Amino acid sequence: MPVCSEHIEQAEHNEELAQRLIGDEPVIYKDWAVIVSFYSAVHFIEAFRASRGGHSDYHKERNNYAIFEFPNKIAKAYMKLYHLSRFLRYLEFEGETKPSKGTWVSDADVITCVTVNLLNIKNEIYSRLKSTA
Repeated sequence: MPVCSEHIEQAEHNEELAQRLIGDEPVIYKDWAVIVSFYSAVHFIEAFRASRGGHSDYHKERNNYAIFEFPNKIAKAYMKLYHLSRFLRYLEFEGETKPSKGTWVSDADVITCVTVNLLNIKNEIYSRLKSTA
């Protein structure tokens, strides 16, 4: 089971790739920018859990942890990344099949996922880790 610092390292690695993926205009790899942002968020959440001796085995367990452990703003940001990345991975949105490559998601929404949602999660985790150090 990875320790806090290993989760942070992976989260930052994923975040760096997400930042690179939104650098194109228009955003070419919308799906991957969101998916990588979600997995960055996963590692930030797991870093905090690891700092407290915990670990999530499944998305459902981690989702519940995010919802009940963090302020509403952070829980919503995490769940937006979770749901949108899931839609983009499986090409299905609210029961209907969507085109591949995330072409149905706006560049603005993708950029918000990386620069707002993920950043809010990251900042919350860093703040909590700093206060417990």
